[in-house]
Amino acid sequence: MTHTLNNSDYQLKSLSTDALEWVPAVNSNHVAVSVTEGAVIPSGEVLSYPERSAAVSPVLSVQGVASPRR
Repeated sequence: MTHTLNNSDYQLKSLSTDALEWVPAVNSNHVAVSVTEGAVIPSGEVLSYPERSAAVSPVLSVQGVASPRR
């Protein structure tokens, strides 16, 4: 089954991905973002817990994110 993003989910994914690229503590090439009904789901590999926290923070700051899922 294929899940297609609605327009707002697509925008949230784009905004979340852009926000991650501005965080120097996070290698955004190793973190992917998916969005389902406004809930942002980051996934990938980070080297430490502080890097994980640094990856989640900008996603939470994106206006319109319903909730984070980890």
